This record gives sequence, C-alpha cells and structure tokens, in this order.
Amino acid sequence: GCVVGLEKVADNVTAMQIAVECAPLAFAPGQYVALTLPDQKPRDYSLSWRSTPSLLEFFVRDHKAGGASSFIARRLRVDDEVRFDGPFGTMTVDPAHKGPILCLAFSTGIGPIVSIAAAIADQNPEADLRLYWGAAEAEELFLPDDIAAALPLNGQLVLCADDGELDSGIVHPGSALDAVRADFDTLEGWLAYAAG
Repeated sequence: GCVVGLEKVADNVTAMQIAVECAPLAFAPGQYVALTLPDQKPRDYSLSWRSTPSLLEFFVRDHKAGGASSFIARRLRVDDEVRFDGPFGTMTVDPAHKGPILCLAFSTGIGPIVSIAAAIADQNPEADLRLYWGAAEAEELFLPDDIAAALPLNGQLVLCADDGELDSGIVHPGSALDAVRADFDTLEGWLAYAAG
C-alpha cells in the first residue's frame, strides 16, 4: 500500500491512511493488520471505523519512546510505501446477540471499538449500546462528534479522562472503567467489547 494521508487528530495521535494497491481488502469491523513501515519491524494496527476496502485508516498514538509509533509521528511521509498482512482478529460483531452492548476503549483502542459499534448500528439502528472511552488527558479524546454519529440512534458516548472535570458535564474524571463501575450494578445480559 501507499501512505496517502497523515492527519494529527490529537497532540499525540496521528490518523494514518493507506491506499490499498492490490485487490480491495475484505475485513470485518474490529480486525487488524500487520503493517511493515520503511525500516521498521512489522507491527499490528487496528482498522478504524473510517476504513474502506480500498483505503485503510489507523489511529497511532506516539509513545515518544522510539519504535513504529514515533516513526509514524516524525518520519513517515505521504507517498511512502508500506506492506501489510491480514486482516487478523476474532473480535468482531456477534450477530446472534440481541441484548444491550457495552463498548469500552482506551486511547486509540477507539478505532476498532467504533468500527464494531458502527456495524451494530447498521444492523440494528435501535440497539442499546453504551460506549465508554477513556484517555489520560481530555485533549486526547479526538473526533467525538464523528464517533457519536457512528453509534446507534439510542447509543450513548461517555468520555472519560484522568484530568476530566465533573462540572464540565462533557468529560468525566477518572478512567472509563471507573465510569462503568459507577453506572452499573451488574452487566448480566450485556455483551462487552473492549480495546486499548
């Protein structure tokens, strides 16, 4: 494939788009591919909900510790050639489940989780789905309007950050897991998806 887009969606997160140069890639929401970048070892990246069979998108957090994520943030350029293998992974939509759905994501794990949530919305626009998304800092919660639009009509997006402010009403303080614990006494009957 060929890199066709590199967009900073947060201070430390890049949306990387790769055009598929061979036959279109058939994949299921929630799957990932192994990417080999120039001069880097292969690394697994989950496909975002904005991926198509001919244009793959990945959200990559720069850990600032070298390696592939730092390479993407600092050295990768549009028109660079990359190789990918896959898709891989079995965390995909369970069409047999008709009950409520809990989605839990941390940081860039939001990509595959929203892929699953969007597929559920396509199959059942009235699905009872709650998505809890957490990050260390509120500014790392990127594209919230796009994410909310991808959910079922009755879907709920709960944003959480360690530096969140209770008074803001937008971003809850603490982790997404803390928010789930506060909102639920039991998850009996719920199907859960988690990434990040």
